Amino acid sequence: MVLGGSPLMFGAPALVARAAFRGGVGLVKVVGAAGVVERVIQVEPSATGVAVEAGGWVEAVEAADPDRRAVLAVGPGWGDAAGADVAALCGLGRRVVLDADGLNALARTGRCLPPGGTTVMTPHPGEFARLAAAAGLDAAADLPAAKALAAWHGATVVLKGHRTHVVDGGDGRWQTLHAGSPGLATAGTGDVLTGLLASLTAQGLPSFEAAVLAVGVHGEAGRRLGDRGLLAREVADTAGVVLRERAATL
Repeated sequence: MVLGGSPLMFGAPALVARAAFRGGVGLVKVVGAAGVVERVIQVEPSATGVAVEAGGWVEAVEAADPDRRAVLAVGPGWGDAAGADVAALCGLGRRVVLDADGLNALARTGRCLPPGGTTVMTPHPGEFARLAAAAGLDAAADLPAAKALAAWHGATVVLKGHRTHVVDGGDGRWQTLHAGSPGLATAGTGDVLTGLLASLTAQGLPSFEAAVLAVGVHGEAGRRLGDRGLLAREVADTAGVVLRERAATL
C-alpha cells in the first residue's frame, strides 16, 4: 500500500506503484485523497485506489487491509498538508518503508518507530539532516551518522547518495553500495527505489536484505540507462529486467 500523493505531486506514488509491480509484487493499493488517487491510477492503471477522508489514514489502511499483510510505503508526494499521523501508522504492527514527506513528518514528531526492525527509512542527505537534528544526533551524512540514526530508531536506514549506506539498527550490520550513475539524481528515481524496496519486503525478505538488494538493482538499472536523459519510469522498468535476470541465475 502506497500512502502519499497530493494535487501537485501525484506522480510520486504512481512511480512507487510501477516500481513495486516491476519488483514482483502482485497488488498495489494507493491510499490518498479521492481526487489524487484517481490521477495516480490514470498514470499507473495497474494500481487500485483507496480514498482517505481528512485525517483518516489509519482507518483507511485498516479497512483496506484487515489481515495486516500489506507493507506500507509512506510519504511519496504527500506534501506538508497531509496531516499524517506517522506514529499511529508505524504503530499498526506492519512493515513500513518511510520516504520523502513521511520522513519529514517523522522529523517533526520525533521518535515513534516500533522496535524489531520492521521499519526502513530512505533519506537523502537533506532529509537525513532533519531526522538527525530531531534525534539530537550528528547530522553529517556519512556512515557513522547513519549507524547512530539506525540504532536510535531501531530501524534500517538507507542513506542515499553517490555512495548509499544501508545500516541495520538492530544488529549493526551495514553495507555501502555505489549508486550506479549520475542519472539517478533525476527526479522520481527515489520513488522507484521506495517501490522496489517495499515490493521485495512484501515478498518476504527481511528489511536489511531487501534494502541491499533494492539499492543494488536500482544502481544497476541506472548504469544500464547511462548518465543523462533517463526517466524515472525507465529506471523502474529496467530494474524489473535486472531482477528477472538475477532470479534466472539462482
